[in-house]
Amino acid sequence: MTFPHRTKMMNDLRSFFIRLLLGFALAKCAAHATVFACIVKPSANEWAQGEFEADLNYLRKFYTPPQAIGESNHYIDMWDGRKIRQKIIAAGLTNNRALFVNSHGKRIATGMGPRYALYPHESLVPAGQDIPYFSPADLARIVGKAHAAGIHNILIAGCNAEGSLSPAEFREYFVNATNVTYMPGGELGYQPMFLQAALSHSSNIRSLFETSRTNQLGEVEYHLGKNPAPKATRLSPYVAALFRPGATKPFRTQTAGREILQPPKPSRSLSVVSKGR
Repeated sequence: MTFPHRTKMMNDLRSFFIRLLLGFALAKCAAHATVFACIVKPSANEWAQGEFEADLNYLRKFYTPPQAIGESNHYIDMWDGRKIRQKIIAAGLTNNRALFVNSHGKRIATGMGPRYALYPHESLVPAGQDIPYFSPADLARIVGKAHAAGIHNILIAGCNAEGSLSPAEFREYFVNATNVTYMPGGELGYQPMFLQAALSHSSNIRSLFETSRTNQLGEVEYHLGKNPAPKATRLSPYVAALFRPGATKPFRTQTAGREILQPPKPSRSLSVVSKGR
C-alpha cells in the first residue's frame, strides 16, 4: 500500500536538504573565488582565452615541445607550411634551450594602450573568422611555467614596423632568457633573414635584396640577391638583445647569429682543476 502524502513529504524533504547542501557549497566557494571557478577550476592547459581575448586552444595547435631525449627547443609555428622546426633540426640545432616563434607581428590597440601582438599567417585563419592576436604572456602560458623557465633563447620572426616589440616584455615571462632575437623597430620580418639569424654566424649576415618579375605564365617570381637593384626590397638582419641573468634591460644589442644559440665550447687547455686548500 502506498501513501501519496508521505511520498510527497519525503521528496520535499530530500529536495530541501539537497538545496541546503548546495547553498553551503556555493557560499564556501564564493568566499574564495567565483562560483564558476570553484565548481570548475581549469588547469593551466585548459584556459581558453588569451590576453587579447583570442582562443589559446587555437594557439596550442601550433606549439611543438621537445620531442626526443637531448632536444630542448620549442616551436610555435603559425606560418604557412609550418616547416621551421624541420629546417632548424636539419641544420643541427636541437638542444639550444630555445623558443622559435614563427608568425606575423604588429602593434594593436588594446584597453591597456598599444601592444605588440603575434598572429598567424592568413592561410591558417578560417574563412569568416577574426584574426587572433597573442601576447608574450600567452606564449608562456602555452609553453608552461616549468618549460618557460628553462628557455634561454627566444627568436621572434614577426615584423616590427611600428617599433612596438619590447624584448624586456618577452623576458618578463621567460625569466631566464639571455637572448631575445627580433626584427628592429621600423623593419619588416622575412623568412630568409629569420633563418639566417638562427643558422648563420652573425659576421656573415648581410642585408638581402628582393626583386620580382612576371614570367611568361603571368606568375610573379621573387629573387633574392646580395646587391641593391632598382625597385628592390631590402631585407634587414635580425638583432639580438642580450641580457645578463636577473637583469631587466639588455647589456648589448647586436646582429643575431647562430653563435648566440650555440656558443663555442671552452678549450680543454684552458680548464683549471681546483684542488682545494
